[in-house]
Amino acid sequence: MNKLKSIGTKIAIDDFGSEYTSIQYLKMFPVDIIKFDKALIYEYLNEDNKQVVNCLFMLANEFKLDIVSEGVETYEQYEILKELNCQFIQGYLFSKPLEKEGIESIININYLSKNKLE
Repeated sequence: MNKLKSIGTKIAIDDFGSEYTSIQYLKMFPVDIIKFDKALIYEYLNEDNKQVVNCLFMLANEFKLDIVSEGVETYEQYEILKELNCQFIQGYLFSKPLEKEGIESIININYLSKNKLE
């Protein structure tokens, strides 16, 4: 992993918060990015529980990691993640998974216009 980092590769822990992920991995491996699993988003990303997600973000920030939240499907989730200063957000709110040609066709479209989401 250190050889990969030496040539500029970034290393991510995917699906953090599900099954066998551990905080210990953040210390053991030269990680740059933590991707929070969509199960965390479904369970905790709402007005009543957003402090749980905020604590996880603070932990990631202590390790100086970029944060990606997976599985974002609603404008409310997006707004809470913006409020919590999440750097990267992915999910069906923006688009279903696409091939290269599909991505190129939507790059300049503003999917987060509130009118388009409702």
